[in-house]
Amino acid sequence: MKSRETSRDNGRGGTGFTLIELLVVLTIFLLLIVGSISLFRSTQVSAHLNEQSNALIHALRSADIESLYGRHNNSHGLYFTAAPGGEEQIIRYTGTSYAGRVAGSEITYTFPSSIDLSLQLSTTTPEIVFARNTGVPSATGTILLDLAGIGSRTISVNRLGAVDEVD
Repeated sequence: MKSRETSRDNGRGGTGFTLIELLVVLTIFLLLIVGSISLFRSTQVSAHLNEQSNALIHALRSADIESLYGRHNNSHGLYFTAAPGGEEQIIRYTGTSYAGRVAGSEITYTFPSSIDLSLQLSTTTPEIVFARNTGVPSATGTILLDLAGIGSRTISVNRLGAVDEVD
């Protein structure tokens, strides 16, 4: 008696994909895409915060160095303010206070409206003035840069005028 081989492919050779295999591959592919998008987004947020943090650190250190070396025979400082449209501004100036600044000495740094600046300074005025020839700041504390609750950076100014990013 001859045995008869039965096959499930109905004579098609069995070289195709089943619907289940196709769905598994598509699911894995979609998971990879979603993971890549979230990784790219977090990288963008980190780069944006780093850029704004570096601008703030640069402004603080520039005012400190100019005061330390007595540029224009004066103190130098930063004034923090909100600009129209929800943007925050830092104004770097020459003088012993923002109110008594040398006219025309201002350099303005504008932060995008997506970045919120929070000051936690030892004084009630929204400014830090570095003393001429010593670089000692009028206020110490931290400045928090927050990107819509997604990420943040904290910058500190100590009593000696050192400016650092806090981890």
